Amino acid sequence: MPKRFLLPLLRLLPCAPFAWIFVLATGCGHSPGVTVSTSAPPVAVAEIRPASVAPEAALTQFHQTIGPILEQRCYACHGDGEKKGGLAFDELKTKEQILQNPALWLKVLRNTRSHIMPPAEKAPPTAVEQAALESWIKTAAFGLDPARPDPGRVTIRRLNRTEYRNTIRDLIGYDFDAEQVLPPDDVGYGFDNIGDVLSFSPIRMEKFLTAAQSVIEHGVPQSNKSIGTQLVLAKDFLPAESGLTNPDGFTPKNGEHLSFYEYVEVGHTYQAKKAGDYRIIVSAKIDGEAQPVDPQVAKVTYKSDGKAIRQFEYPWDDALYSVEDKIVHWEPGEHKVSFAIEPTKPELQPLRTRWNTASSS
Repeated sequence: MPKRFLLPLLRLLPCAPFAWIFVLATGCGHSPGVTVSTSAPPVAVAEIRPASVAPEAALTQFHQTIGPILEQRCYACHGDGEKKGGLAFDELKTKEQILQNPALWLKVLRNTRSHIMPPAEKAPPTAVEQAALESWIKTAAFGLDPARPDPGRVTIRRLNRTEYRNTIRDLIGYDFDAEQVLPPDDVGYGFDNIGDVLSFSPIRMEKFLTAAQSVIEHGVPQSNKSIGTQLVLAKDFLPAESGLTNPDGFTPKNGEHLSFYEYVEVGHTYQAKKAGDYRIIVSAKIDGEAQPVDPQVAKVTYKSDGKAIRQFEYPWDDALYSVEDKIVHWEPGEHKVSFAIEPTKPELQPLRTRWNTASSS
């Protein structure tokens, strides 16, 4: 196992799913009704400091400290003729078998640290023995040095097609169909975002350049012209400009505060210099009293040149903000935008709910 994979793997071990399943099933290795034997005497353990050791010193530590721990705690199932799971510790004779076997020692570390092994009816290693075993595995069997951590390298990689598409959408708001332009990504270990697997061939480079050009053409303005915006406040919408008569005889000063209980229409005249499509954006707020709840419902109609373009019904609310928009086609000249509000329940007596508006186009 390459060294650079060991540190991340070791950090994940305490949360391994099977370890948690075992803890829930057996209560951390001590099932109810099972007597744990503690008759086995502890093994005299020499201190193993957490630092990378030379192979000769690692072998010496194994024979003097780790071997006796394994013999005392594990040989009942993995030694002296027993070979459960195909593992016998007394068959580890050579330097290669002991020091160049990371898969074996990873299993030992995982099972002893999570109390899966020894079994519940056997005496577990003491805290000192467990610490010595873990330290030797990490520093001697794995060759790790806590003073000089080496998590390995991270390969600089390109974006895959999904990441490229999401990035373009987040940056400029253009939903680029990367699957139609870019070739399929390389897959390794079941994933398509592995840096060591993703290739960058000349033909792929050409496809990325083509994709970039397409993104620029569709998502970036090609001229320095900007769309003009005209902001008109609610106080600039006046009843006189609507050209209509209020059937209730109520004439508000402007469109800042409109009642839910009276028919009102206010308007403003815009000047369109060129023929084209214009977006009308209306920001409004229902500003009712917190109490009591007003039973009235207001029907609001947005109009362009006297023709209804949007219509909504709004119930009571003490603070409701609304933003609506509509695209209309205007020819050059003057055009009126107006708002008509009328109660849907005229038989009700007025409370204090009001309608605030502002418009831009």
